[in-house]
Amino acid sequence: MFENIADAFVLFLNWDNVLAVFAGVLIGTITGAIPGMTTPMGVALVLPFTFSLNPVTGILLLLGVYKGGLYGGSITAILIKAPGTPAAACTVLDGFPLSRKGRPVRRWISHFMLLFLQILCRIWR
Repeated sequence: MFENIADAFVLFLNWDNVLAVFAGVLIGTITGAIPGMTTPMGVALVLPFTFSLNPVTGILLLLGVYKGGLYGGSITAILIKAPGTPAAACTVLDGFPLSRKGRPVRRWISHFMLLFLQILCRIWR
């Protein structure tokens, strides 16, 4: 089992793959922060760019866009009470009141940590 995990890390820790995940999260965050642009729309817009990439790099780019879109939807939900994505609709209920109290960064960090823990739980499943 540990050999498989080590092989997966060797496959992932390539500069192209790490850059693809970083670019995907950046693109997804921008896409998710625009109200009306949902996360699947962002993935669909980036999908044609993955055809010329290595399969692992392309999947990681799409994964980054997806997770970045979920995070980006919370930005407008917390600041202006308009969720950027449907997944951030519940974030309005507790994020916007914290923003009114002057603590929006605390909610962003907690939302980011929640998404990170969700990724880890899906990996270890």
